[in-house]
Amino acid sequence: MSLERNLIDAMKYLVKGEKGGRVLIWPKRLALMMGGAAYPVKLSIINHILKQLCDEGLILPEKGGCRRLYIIPRGSPLWELLENGEAPSSIDELIRKCKEFKSP
Repeated sequence: MSLERNLIDAMKYLVKGEKGGRVLIWPKRLALMMGGAAYPVKLSIINHILKQLCDEGLILPEKGGCRRLYIIPRGSPLWELLENGEAPSSIDELIRKCKEFKSP
């Protein structure tokens, strides 16, 4: 399995288990959920992908002290795709599907 697929599966797991209105995401938490150790290279790739999702407006950045923190709000296109299990296996496809989901 690729890193992107594992990352999407970890985000899907977080969204499905959430009862509140948002999911808080730390790159290190995702790295540990994906299996293995949280090596700096792995964290930097995860951080890059999360920043890419943030630049597209699918997740929100949040000040988390010295740690980077991102939020997936309930009702966002990304939340809907992850919750319904319709998330594709690559980040580029995920961004494209979310944009299609947003536009009427």
